[in-house]
Amino acid sequence: MTLSLLILIPLIAAAIVVGLPAQRARTVALIGTLLPIMPFGWMLTEFVWRDGARDDFREVHAWFKPLGLECSLGADTISILLIGLTILLGPICVLASYTAITERIKTYYAWLLILQAAMTGVFCARDIILFYIFFEFTLVPLYILINLYGSTNRRAAATKFFLFTFTGSIIALAGLVYIAWFQSTHSGRHVWTFEFAQLRDAARQMSPGTQAWVFWALMIGFAVKVPLFPLHT
Repeated sequence: MTLSLLILIPLIAAAIVVGLPAQRARTVALIGTLLPIMPFGWMLTEFVWRDGARDDFREVHAWFKPLGLECSLGADTISILLIGLTILLGPICVLASYTAITERIKTYYAWLLILQAAMTGVFCARDIILFYIFFEFTLVPLYILINLYGSTNRRAAATKFFLFTFTGSIIALAGLVYIAWFQSTHSGRHVWTFEFAQLRDAARQMSPGTQAWVFWALMIGFAVKVPLFPLHT
């Protein structure tokens, strides 16, 4: 439940920001970014105390079983550091914007909180479709924040950012769906799953040629989204 809280707290704070007067938005946003520090601190202590046991914080909730979709969350040695970095940056971003944001204050802080929730979900997801949804949903608050609060040519920059990264997303999605299809047809059960561990095992059964094109689909897609040089425009 800890990982779910890390995602839900900023979302609840965003909803509260929308319903309150603008002068209270900053305070609520700051509280909404500070509160996740407490459950994360407990989780980090448990993680270190138990020597990084990978399944300690695993959460699996039913979603859409006919397609093998699960709301599967977890944290390992790498992701827990990225979750911590996201939570640390939240209150820093709110404090840094106290004097910079003077217009559409509620809009800014609501979308900033939604962005934190989506980013946290990216690093918690243990289901490829859930990961993809969180990853793509970050585009929405980013587009709005760039479009409304960017500097020179912000609207053109926001549109270019959205279209550019969305194109990379489609390429990456093709590779991800192919792995899931391969797993369903070669498992002998003809049951779809998008769980990381099972897809990793299925990918090891692919021929080197198939592994190569799947690798390049994922590499190109995420190189655009990260972005890596020379796809950083």
